[in-house]
Amino acid sequence: MKIAIIEYNLKLKEKFQKLFNDTDWDVDFYSNMNEIFTFLKRYDVIIADIEIHGIIKIMKFFADKTSAQLFLMGEYLNGYSEEFMNSKHIVGFIEKDKFENFVSEMKFVDSKLKIKKAVYKEERNCEFLGSYANEIRLKTI
Repeated sequence: MKIAIIEYNLKLKEKFQKLFNDTDWDVDFYSNMNEIFTFLKRYDVIIADIEIHGIIKIMKFFADKTSAQLFLMGEYLNGYSEEFMNSKHIVGFIEKDKFENFVSEMKFVDSKLKIKKAVYKEERNCEFLGSYANEIRLKTI
């Protein structure tokens, strides 16, 4: 799984790097939004700091340009507006002070992505014949 993290705080960046040392994921760090725009399609997950000016509009742009899972992270997520919390483009929220949950959340996302890719691969090998009474009929090609 390829992950992009957009974080300005160097201390938090170091914490993230330590967290990901024991995983097999490729993690890239960006210190500003301009750096990531040309590389959007290479990521499965994009995590951005909620404090970035105009982040909801930026995430909507990302959602139109990539199929990556989009996450916001912040220190106190319960203090943000409904616009942040109800955005259909955001898959999840990560609290910066709860790093112990972060890797397990990413493992769950990684599992979902692997299942999605496997299903997509198998769908390309089948031909849809029709459905009847909640039964789907497929023919292997």
